Amino acid sequence: MTAQEASLLVHCAEEGETSAGKLAKVMGRDKGKITRFVDRLEASGFVSRRNDSRDHRLLIIKATSKGLRFAPQLRTRFEEIRSQFFEGVLNVDIDKLETVLSQLHANAERLCVEKAHKNTRS
Repeated sequence: MTAQEASLLVHCAEEGETSAGKLAKVMGRDKGKITRFVDRLEASGFVSRRNDSRDHRLLIIKATSKGLRFAPQLRTRFEEIRSQFFEGVLNVDIDKLETVLSQLHANAERLCVEKAHKNTRS
């Protein structure tokens, strides 16, 4: 299991059920990549998926009982790694970093939208 697949599993376990679109947004990946993650996790028995009964285009993903048992271990490991990664860095600096990264992400999204809009007018 890759780190991104593990992250997807933890997110599914914590959310109960979610959509591929929401996972794509939260994880910063396209839906195709999320689908490939889900394919592998489903083949391993960690998640299940179904189409939404109201909108068959919408894919609902849910952690299985196996995934729910495994997710807390992954969450703990992620927290250990984060703690080691930020060792010696002040919380205020981590907060600043998160703010800067969020703004950079928002700027990148805006630029992509502007570029797409510009291309459709051409």
